[in-house]
Amino acid sequence: MLTVAEAQQKLAGLYGRRFDRWAVDGAPATAADIPLRPPTETTALREPQRVSSWIAEWGEVHQKLVSGSAVVWETRRWPNAGTNTMATRLVLQRPEDLAAFIRQGAHWSASCRRAQQLREVVEKHAAEAGAEAEPVRDALRRSLKDIVALPQPHYERLLDVVDWLIRHPESDVFPRQLPVRGVDTKWLESHRKIVGTLVSSLTGDASLGLRPLPARLRIRVLDPALAPGGLRDISAPVAELVRWETRPRCAVVVENLQTLLGLPDMPGVIGIHNPGSTGAPLLAELGWLRGVGLIYWGDLDVEGLRILSRVRSRFPQTRSVLTDRDTLESHLDLTVPDHERASRTMPEHLTPEERELFLALEEHGRVRLEQERIPWDRALAALHDAVTP
Repeated sequence: MLTVAEAQQKLAGLYGRRFDRWAVDGAPATAADIPLRPPTETTALREPQRVSSWIAEWGEVHQKLVSGSAVVWETRRWPNAGTNTMATRLVLQRPEDLAAFIRQGAHWSASCRRAQQLREVVEKHAAEAGAEAEPVRDALRRSLKDIVALPQPHYERLLDVVDWLIRHPESDVFPRQLPVRGVDTKWLESHRKIVGTLVSSLTGDASLGLRPLPARLRIRVLDPALAPGGLRDISAPVAELVRWETRPRCAVVVENLQTLLGLPDMPGVIGIHNPGSTGAPLLAELGWLRGVGLIYWGDLDVEGLRILSRVRSRFPQTRSVLTDRDTLESHLDLTVPDHERASRTMPEHLTPEERELFLALEEHGRVRLEQERIPWDRALAALHDAVTP
């Protein structure tokens, strides 16, 4: 016998899977039709009180249902238990009936209201642009759960932001400059997923037409003679560093920021912090790096070798330090397990020694050795040897 509570739990799952489609695309012919598994004669004879309570419980539900929805009853004639009328099915015609049954009436009303309002905003622009409406509906379906969860003030801001961004697809402004009351950088960061899904469904631009923060690099000038205006520690947009008229003899690129800050003075040398997997394209914009010696020191793991490969693909003159089997095996006690999802495919632009390290990482149980765990005196000695003319 399916109790009312069990039916509510079952239909809550159905509602959670379907409400977004119903709210965006319209109601189905029947929202729900489920069997109630009425008791058998044996159960009626063995547990008469339980069966009687079950019948009464579904009778109360039946009385509360509106026209079109109902508990379906059938008469059962049993040889030893007489004639009894049993609830056999629950039919909920409209989504609002289902929502009311599972105590989600307010949620359903908000879903319909907000889906309709956002459709009007976005599809109006779609019609003006001659764009298809289906991507807009799909975006709404995918986002509606998060949209309905927004407090009303945030939802109202969402409406205004979506409308403004669609009307200004190439605004080229920072999020701070959006002319929508109550919207700032933090608000957009917190709601970027919803805003991006809705706006890009029409514009096709995941950037929302906003201006990105400029990519920056951190540089330490290790030779005072090369320091512009005496500046030794520089963090600047790559677009500006491109125009820097400097002529270092050598550049040391490291993955760890504290390693960069700890580097000592070296004649004719600058240090550069490589910000992980995104660093190689940024370094490649610095044309003045192509004519200098480039020393790379990164973590001893498969991702570190992959980053090194990306840098060398753009700077063939790149030489690595402390990136070999001997360094790994002399510090095995300082290794830790590598990330489970780390790719095990050999990178393309590696030297024989680096390829041997890649194999050794696998042989020793897929480990990784972070560069900062290597003793500082050994690291400095290797770097000095590498940058010495």
